[in-house]
Amino acid sequence: MRHGESVDNVLKVFPRDDCDLTELGRKQVRDNSKYLSEMNIDEVLVSPYIRTLQTYEEVSKYLDAPHKIYNDIHEVNSGLIKGLTFEESQDAFPEIMNNWMEDIFNVRLPNGESYSDALERVEGVIEYLKENYRDSTVLLVTHGGFIRLMLAYVLEDISIYGKFDITNASLSAVTLGEHNKILYVNHINR
Repeated sequence: MRHGESVDNVLKVFPRDDCDLTELGRKQVRDNSKYLSEMNIDEVLVSPYIRTLQTYEEVSKYLDAPHKIYNDIHEVNSGLIKGLTFEESQDAFPEIMNNWMEDIFNVRLPNGESYSDALERVEGVIEYLKENYRDSTVLLVTHGGFIRLMLAYVLEDISIYGKFDITNASLSAVTLGEHNKILYVNHINR
C-alpha cells in the first residue's frame, strides 16, 4: 500500500522523510483499508517515514496483524533536494538534475541515491520476504517509487518502471510462486 496523500504531495516537492499526511490522505487510507480485512494479512511491514507510519495508524484500525518498522522499504532517497520543487532542484543543482533526467537509474541525486541503488534494496526486500514469509500474506506500507520498482522487478522489465500509476493509498498485490513465477499481479485504486 502506498501512503495516503502527504503535505509534500500537495506542495509538489521532492518528499521529505518527516512530512505528514493530509486529512484527505487519511481519508484515502481509511477508504481503501476496508479491503485489507478481506486479505488475511499475516504481518505488516512499515517504512520508517512519518507519512507511512500515519498510514499504518489508519490501516491498523482494520487489521488484526502484527507490524514492524522495516527500513529497507523507504522511498528513493532524494538527498539534498528533499523539500524542493523540481524547478528549485534544477536551480540548485543544474548539472546533476539534467544528468538525472537523462538517466534516473544511474545518476545519484546530491547526497541521495540512484534508482539503481533503490533497486538493490528491492532485490534485498524480495529475498527477505521469500526467506521469512514464504507462505504468508504481508502488507508493505511504503512509497510510490518503491512500489513501481518492486513491480518492474518482479515483472522482470525495469523499463516499465514509469508506466505504473501508483496513486495515494492504492493497493498493489503480487503473488509469487516457485522459482519466482508470477502467479498474480493486481492494482486496486478505489
